[in-house]
Amino acid sequence: MEKPIFTKLSLSLPNDLMVDLDKGRMARAAELRTHLSANQYLVRLLRLGLEKDALSQP
Repeated sequence: MEKPIFTKLSLSLPNDLMVDLDKGRMARAAELRTHLSANQYLVRLLRLGLEKDALSQP
């Protein structure tokens, strides 16, 4: 069941977007797609979105 959602999100995310991994390592979104499960990928995307929202608050 996860596969369609994972694929849909993957297609909408730029390949060159840098995503912060645990332990401070950086990886391109394209690399995350190949090395993480769908659930791990979604958690990273959500975490990234929440961090951006927090930074943009006045």
